[in-house]
Amino acid sequence: MTEVDGEEEDKDNEYDQVKSYKPCIVAAQTLHKLALHLPPDKVITPLLQWADLVFKGSDTRAKQAGYTALAVVVEGCAEHIRTEYMATFVQVICSGVKHPQAHVRNAALYAIEKFAQYLQPDIDKYANDILPTLLEYFSATVNSLANGKKVPRSVERVFDTLEMFCDTMGAKLNPFVPALMEHLFIALNPTYPFLVKELALSAIGATANAVGKAMVPYFGCIMEHLKIYLSGQLPEEEMPLQIQALDTLEEIASTIGEETFRPFADEYLKFTINLVQSKDDPNLRISAYAVFTSLARVMKEDTAAALPVIIPLLMKTVESNEGVTAATNDDDDESTLFPAGDLLDDDEDVSPMDYYEDDDESEDDDESEDDDESEDDDESDGAGCTVENVYLEEKKEACFALRELALQAR
Repeated sequence: MTEVDGEEEDKDNEYDQVKSYKPCIVAAQTLHKLALHLPPDKVITPLLQWADLVFKGSDTRAKQAGYTALAVVVEGCAEHIRTEYMATFVQVICSGVKHPQAHVRNAALYAIEKFAQYLQPDIDKYANDILPTLLEYFSATVNSLANGKKVPRSVERVFDTLEMFCDTMGAKLNPFVPALMEHLFIALNPTYPFLVKELALSAIGATANAVGKAMVPYFGCIMEHLKIYLSGQLPEEEMPLQIQALDTLEEIASTIGEETFRPFADEYLKFTINLVQSKDDPNLRISAYAVFTSLARVMKEDTAAALPVIIPLLMKTVESNEGVTAATNDDDDESTLFPAGDLLDDDEDVSPMDYYEDDDESEDDDESEDDDESEDDDESDGAGCTVENVYLEEKKEACFALRELALQAR
């Protein structure tokens, strides 16, 4: 799982063509499969004999491989790691996040992400070690983005891991909220790339879901930030940021408490309606309709004044045929084996398993298709229709909003 690069420059095109058979990818795939199908001690014991020397040594590429190895075995060996090695592995991985070399840090972050994914809820016991380490890394990385530097994948990993902890810790996250919110507000600096701001808004919503009314001290500042994105027109490429702002608004309205949110409800309802009327995007409407649902619970009968505007918007979605197309047996989509992206450059942190996991999902899809083959053979060409998932989701959210408005706006 080690790889020596002779150059530091971007290699998108090269990796797009050769990533499927790079030795580091094949090694990670193999170790992952071994961990899934062999007894855990048959994998962990020899791995530790090698990794102990690696982590004590000075070879940074070997360290990178060591952290990647820990990441790819955790799914198959979760219970064994949980009971025997959790404290030791967490300590080793946290030290890797602080390593001076980027490729080592990135591999360690990948390991933390996988530990957070597969070792819940036990990993929460080590939040005192993991969360400050993530926030320290995040702060240093975000500060470097003010100069226009590309957002590394590692930043997304940090946010993904933070949100996993939010999802499982609940009120136990309260002691970390002040430091977490301080870092998230910094990330909303207007000079930072919109992806960072989008991730920060998502993390604010996840934190609100976890701690609820403990977010009250930060509520005013949160609403001012949301107002920036919801009250104006952003460039088309920044629409995901506006959609995320709506998602965060919905989470805040649902968790902060009716008494706290009510003074802001009318203004933010108008912002949401204006966005639906001015933007023709199903993803934005999905998020906006969820806001309607949450605000109906806050405003109750006071939403009645807005019903003449809201109801036609919702009914238009319910009645729409947009996204519905005739389907034939010749319309099968082709998908690539791996997504585009770099792999294990010094300045990049895409892990071998990022590609492998997509491949694994593709195999599962193939098996499902094989199971349904006999049913497909009985269908005639053009015998049905398909509806794009995004439009189904939009209709579902519209129905939820209609139901809640009917219950509350009496």
